[in-house]
Amino acid sequence: MAVEGPGSTSNADGYFKEIYADNLENLVPEHSVFGQDIAFREKEKLGDSYHMPVRVRRGHGVTFAGPSSSMGAFTLNAARSGKMLDARVEGSTFVGREDISYKAVMSADSKRAFGNLFDDTVKDLMASTAFYRELCLLYGGGDIGVLGTEVDAADTDTEQQWDLTAASSCLGIFAQMEGALIDIYSAAGAKRNAAGTFELTGASIPDGSSQVRLTIKASDASELNNCAATDVVLPAGAKGEWFTGLETILKNDATLFNIDASVYSLWKANTHAVGGALTMDHVQKAAEKIVPRAGLGDLSCYVSVPTWRKLNSDIVGMRQFTEGGGVAELGAKEIRYHGPGGTIAIKSHPMLKAGLAMMGDPKGNARRVGASDITFELDGVPGAPPKFLRQLANKAGYEIRIAYDQALVIPRPAGWTVLTGITN
Repeated sequence: MAVEGPGSTSNADGYFKEIYADNLENLVPEHSVFGQDIAFREKEKLGDSYHMPVRVRRGHGVTFAGPSSSMGAFTLNAARSGKMLDARVEGSTFVGREDISYKAVMSADSKRAFGNLFDDTVKDLMASTAFYRELCLLYGGGDIGVLGTEVDAADTDTEQQWDLTAASSCLGIFAQMEGALIDIYSAAGAKRNAAGTFELTGASIPDGSSQVRLTIKASDASELNNCAATDVVLPAGAKGEWFTGLETILKNDATLFNIDASVYSLWKANTHAVGGALTMDHVQKAAEKIVPRAGLGDLSCYVSVPTWRKLNSDIVGMRQFTEGGGVAELGAKEIRYHGPGGTIAIKSHPMLKAGLAMMGDPKGNARRVGASDITFELDGVPGAPPKFLRQLANKAGYEIRIAYDQALVIPRPAGWTVLTGITN
């Protein structure tokens, strides 16, 4: 499959359309839990924002009449109408890029060679985009980790190590971000790397520890030396630009999306402080807070990998073995529990912070809205050939781009509970 020349992308477009067009969903990795559980509603927006009417109060214009008074034309109490407000949610755009040289493209003189060249690149770009989308769905508007202790306080080099707090630790986030640029902000909002860059060069959990250890390389050692405990970590350039994620929505107690949760309590999610290991009793208590405010229904409870391990080892089902072909199987992929309002499905999320869990209905009480889900159709024209290869203006090569534009909407925050203070 020879490429017609450095300026041609027609063969690349044809290969892309043939191989990937109907299989992009298969390229999304398993860590994209919310990306798969929460449906995307394409172009469900008005102008540059999505508008959603929200009933924040019921009507209470009611009158009671006993046996004697109901025989006459009794007086009705005044109407006390319910209240509807307009939630306004703005989407954010993400663009991923990857470069390929002219020589690599011209050397691919057959369909198989051309495919080998692009397969890994396209799959990795898709996986990276799904990863950052999942970060937004979880933590947009907040942070992905909190600095706890510097490993060597006397170290003033351009590369230093910090342990995150146990509650904010999640190796599933930072193991996938090695080589990425990050930003660090003080608790007051001051950017530590205001002039230079911070690169994440390593992430691990030392033996005997429950805290993620980050290795950070700075272009300016003095900026890294200014970092302190309680500083927060974000993807580079994300602050104020990524869409609001689930943790931020569920912890909100002020104005969000044009509605004040301190005035209208149904716009505020439930909270449950665990203060130790997460048990099934805590799961039940978290569900109990949802039922009176949002009604009956099945729920999903998302927990971290360490929390899942603890719960999985505690359930009675661990005593049951399934044997087939001489192999004994022990454990469970998903824990289902009958709660006060319906079935509670407990799911492990590899990108959830260790001290956090979130419970709600991701199918009936969450949605993703915006101009587009993950796509290589950068022209935005339905049915148009995928122009996924673009020539670089000042370099000898091509660029592959991928993008999405969306936001997360929780129509009824009172139907969710955020569980905090979990220790494993």
